[in-house]
Amino acid sequence: MEGARDRLLRAMRGEKADPLPVSCRFSVGFLLERARNLGIAGGPEVLHLSGVGYLLEVMDRLELDPVVLPHWWHGCTVFSCPDALLPWNPEATQRWRSSTLYEPDPNEPGRRVAVRTVTTPWGALTGKAVCQRGQRWPIEYMLKKEEDVEVLSLRPDPADLDLSRLIRLGQLVGDRGVVMFTYPGVIEEAMSLRGAEQFCIDLMERPAWVRKLLARLHEYSAAALTRLCSTGKLDVVIINNSSMSMISPDTYSRYGEEMDRDLIRVIKESGAVAVYHNCGRVMAYLDSIARIHPDVLEPLVPATASTWADADLAEVRRKLGEDVVLMGGFDPACLASGDAESIKVEARRCLAQGSIRGAKHIPFAGGTLFEAGDEQIRAFARAFR
Repeated sequence: MEGARDRLLRAMRGEKADPLPVSCRFSVGFLLERARNLGIAGGPEVLHLSGVGYLLEVMDRLELDPVVLPHWWHGCTVFSCPDALLPWNPEATQRWRSSTLYEPDPNEPGRRVAVRTVTTPWGALTGKAVCQRGQRWPIEYMLKKEEDVEVLSLRPDPADLDLSRLIRLGQLVGDRGVVMFTYPGVIEEAMSLRGAEQFCIDLMERPAWVRKLLARLHEYSAAALTRLCSTGKLDVVIINNSSMSMISPDTYSRYGEEMDRDLIRVIKESGAVAVYHNCGRVMAYLDSIARIHPDVLEPLVPATASTWADADLAEVRRKLGEDVVLMGGFDPACLASGDAESIKVEARRCLAQGSIRGAKHIPFAGGTLFEAGDEQIRAFARAFR
């Protein structure tokens, strides 16, 4: 029988896998909670390579095919993982020094605010994010002035990344699962640095400046992805566009589509599986996604789960045909509140609407899933097998 890694990769490439791989998107905070529930020994070292086996054991015990989801830096919200996993050669950060402090949240006792600062010869960039259960939510963005875009040219050269820890991560996961590296799309990164509301104002008031910002982000991202993929050890890379539904489909097609298509090209040419992530409203953007042509689209959260989602799995399959593997479509609200029988019913719907001749669809539940119980997660895995 194939291991979890081979099954997941086979399915992501559109081939039939037996048994069908089943997985979920978990934050480290969620896995820590589950580990305590399951009596698995471990601790805060999970952000480092010594804790990888600990995370894999949690997913094994939940009867899932493990996926490990390291991230690239993402504004002032995602930095703990890349800081630990992707060190720079010392000389590379002479003009770009980042640091993080934590301060009490004045609006809620017991809660912390992460203050992320980048110090450069041209001034400092600072962003703040509220630390909540397994997540950080930005409250202050790093690019506050138009001229701040020039500071981005001081970022370290991706050629100076030390990839030894990332390579070691893949070795430690081995055949037990898949490392799915997440990198922000150009619109997503722009919003993470500028703020979604301000970015939308920028589109109306200073479109030439927006194009300058996006071009700079794209150039750097293409170089960084080329460097990351150069090891040949990255099996799967996700381009994250969680915030794309904050702008219209026409605006995305004019400003972001071509650049994201190029990032997907870089990933594919390295031999890795290229995944496109949009956890919001996806239906109006399917024409762009079809032209970008990722290998996989996820997580396809249905409208029944939330007002911010709208995926109709059957219609997505009709629009994209057989060219794209659909990963997801399962209602996370059902996973959080349903019993085994209702989970089976939802599983049958996903298979009927998403798969083609037993392939081209991977069961996957998106969202943070904090409310789902251990037995509900196991029922989800068993329903597809």
